[in-house]
Amino acid sequence: MNRVTALIGVGAMALGCLFAASSAGATGAGQIAVVSSGARPGLLGPAAIDLIPSDRLATAGNSKLLASVNGGFFDLQWTPDGKTLVYAQQTGKASSARESIYAVDVTTLRRRLLAANVVGGHPETLSPDGKTVAYTPATKAPYGVYLVGIDGGSPRRLIDGRSATWSSDGKRLVVESDNGNDFVTVGANGKGAVRVRFSPARFTLVQSIAWGPTGSLLVDVAGSAPFEDDIETVGLTGHVQHRFTSKAIAFTAAWSPPGTQISFAELGAREPGVVVVRPDGGGRHSVYAGNGDLSLGWSPDGRSIVTANGSQVRVVHADGTGARIVANAVGSGSLDDPAWRPGS
Repeated sequence: MNRVTALIGVGAMALGCLFAASSAGATGAGQIAVVSSGARPGLLGPAAIDLIPSDRLATAGNSKLLASVNGGFFDLQWTPDGKTLVYAQQTGKASSARESIYAVDVTTLRRRLLAANVVGGHPETLSPDGKTVAYTPATKAPYGVYLVGIDGGSPRRLIDGRSATWSSDGKRLVVESDNGNDFVTVGANGKGAVRVRFSPARFTLVQSIAWGPTGSLLVDVAGSAPFEDDIETVGLTGHVQHRFTSKAIAFTAAWSPPGTQISFAELGAREPGVVVVRPDGGGRHSVYAGNGDLSLGWSPDGRSIVTANGSQVRVVHADGTGARIVANAVGSGSLDDPAWRPGS
């Protein structure tokens, strides 16, 4: 997940930085939602979420505008049926921006407000069945994790804490404590909370956690300098199982949909690149290298990876073959946070 504030385009539209999208909708072997944005000094610029094809270069004729705002978009997540996209929206001045959570129907473009004024930097997470979003409201301490259905309705408080992540079966969540010093797992019904006993010193440095299908937690631990994050798998007892790098770019670690591989962006000797590795540490290989910060996502079948480095969106097979550019930014615009649509 790339939560850099940036707002921009692949075509020409108002202000010359937003994607010029067609109402006909994207076509092709697969579709990818991507954030396009253009920043302005001290302010949030125009931003859009565009649906582009995965097998050809995006144009106004083969792409579709899903949402636009004078602000920013983050944390794009699809429901399993590919009919609805859930995302965080940022509006207001850059120094005091507020975030809210929305769901948009891809066919009708109707959108629903799921939660207003949520804690920035602590992304919402969609349950595996695509029916429930976990999020943290921006209230006074103690913070709490709430659940709300994507069809709307009244949210319910799950537990004290923030930054919740679902298990692959949707039965439990892992939640950062409100003091940031430890984590707990808890049932989706709010019962059975169990502490994950990591070293407290490492807890305060955790950037992100993703719960894998085998029960392991994929943890991004911040280092002492930029591009020096540790990426590691950790068991629910708190022990480190495998450490894959100490040169990772923050917020890029992700499980493949089947959980058989892990990907992350890493700073190499000359430029950043995307690495794929098995959970046991074997089969490590590079699938992409290029300039700029990287955000990335997996195809629903786990066979391909989509990357965005600000200026371009690329698709590459998980074995490193078949790389192709599917979108180019225009002018000072930026492309980020790609999310591959299921069933497309």
